Amino acid sequence: MEHIEKDLIIIGAGINGLSAGLAYALNNDLQKKRVLIVEKNPVSGGYVRSFERKGYRFDTCQMISNISDILDYFGVEVDFHEFKQDFVRVFRVDPSTDNVKTFALDSDGKAFEEQIIRLFPAEAQKLRKFFDYSLAMFHEIYGLKYNPGFLEIVRMLVTCPKVVSNRNKTFSAYLKMFGIDNPEIELIFQAFSGMCGLPNDKIAALLTVGVMYSLREKAYRPLGPFEELPQKMERRYYELGGQLYLKTEVEKILVEKDAVTGIVLNDGSVVHSKNIISTIDVKATMQDLVGMDILRSLNSQYAEKIESLQMTTSAFTVSLGIDNADILIKAGLPCGYGLLTLGNDCYTQLYPAIENNEFRFSEKCFYIGINCPPPSERDKPVLSIMAAPLPVEDWVRLRNTDRAKYNQRKEKIADMLISIVEKYLVPDLRKHIVVRDVASPATYVRYSGSPTGSIYDMAAVPENFGANRLPVKTPIDGLLLPKFAHGVFGAMNSGLQAVDILLDGKVMHGNSRFTKMGK
Repeated sequence: MEHIEKDLIIIGAGINGLSAGLAYALNNDLQKKRVLIVEKNPVSGGYVRSFERKGYRFDTCQMISNISDILDYFGVEVDFHEFKQDFVRVFRVDPSTDNVKTFALDSDGKAFEEQIIRLFPAEAQKLRKFFDYSLAMFHEIYGLKYNPGFLEIVRMLVTCPKVVSNRNKTFSAYLKMFGIDNPEIELIFQAFSGMCGLPNDKIAALLTVGVMYSLREKAYRPLGPFEELPQKMERRYYELGGQLYLKTEVEKILVEKDAVTGIVLNDGSVVHSKNIISTIDVKATMQDLVGMDILRSLNSQYAEKIESLQMTTSAFTVSLGIDNADILIKAGLPCGYGLLTLGNDCYTQLYPAIENNEFRFSEKCFYIGINCPPPSERDKPVLSIMAAPLPVEDWVRLRNTDRAKYNQRKEKIADMLISIVEKYLVPDLRKHIVVRDVASPATYVRYSGSPTGSIYDMAAVPENFGANRLPVKTPIDGLLLPKFAHGVFGAMNSGLQAVDILLDGKVMHGNSRFTKMGK
């Protein structure tokens, strides 16, 4: 076999992998320092994709926070629709009357805070304290280092006291600090926790606050299909001299003694490198590509952490092509993010079922995310309905053993979700459906390669997040696992962080968040 040598191999061409490739390409002469990205799918983008069904184009992503500094750094230009008054819609169904109460949130600076205070005047004092404190804590995040030394840790006690104090709190515990226990307020904030696949009583407080303030700073989406973002990143990567293998799977990461030496591809060929960044599912990387026996021999404690990692759950998505945009507008759509739920504790009830591999979604207990992009910015209106959290095991087993029964069950649940949305949000929805596409947790497993069908990789519970998160550096010399946080910004920042490690701080200067000029 031909001996192929690269200076850096990146596994996965999602936003994380493309960002790492771009950062490396921008800081090296690729005629001398060669970089290769390997992707098993026929296109790049990972979970940030668009797909077409009978002329209708659907996006797998719906809203992103401010990534303008990173795009400027990459030299990538994308035209965006910025969400303001069409930011977030929370539709709460009263189970005793079936009436729907709508909370329409504005993303524009102080307007967001003042709007919530007006909605809950009796809680005004508590909410003002909450917002002032949370904004200050969010600003502290910019001063964090991703791998602080002893002196930097000591300095953080002075410069980031709020982050340090709340690093192990869940968001529910964080709210209690301010005496906030109004169920409707908690539901509004659950919209931000739910964007990361967790209920308020599970998610790290720092992440919910980070998501909320990142989106308040700027919330937008590409004017065209969402895949325009990874496509332009890929094009820029090629311009800089990067190499990308599509439709190519990595079968094994080669390890000799305590260091990586390369990868084996699905055609049997070997690509050698002393530096590998894996941006795919953490468990898939370590359990399938490296092997837990190798990992245990190098660091048993790290191996135990990998095996015990809590991953985010999977989801069930129904994508609908609609013949009339007016029915969506009348329903209070489109918006950056929509949430339809019955009562206030549905997510809290649904989440524990995952641990027992139970499906508890029903017309009496549901938590549904709504993706409805501005119809004026595309040829045909679309609506995507996502149910989460969902367990994965039964779906994969059924798909592999009884495809007819699998399809029957999939369509039955799709019908239930459509009925719920039709009953409470979009009357006569079924009459206007032209195209219907359904994805189950087994679809997410097949597409992503994640054994759990995880939609956000590691769950951002306090045990996994912040100072407790899995280090980017692994016990295997040369192997990096960049997993900063969820969302497009988090994925981009993770890729930059990994290259910052390889290039001794040249990209981010050791900071946890990328900013222009490292400031």
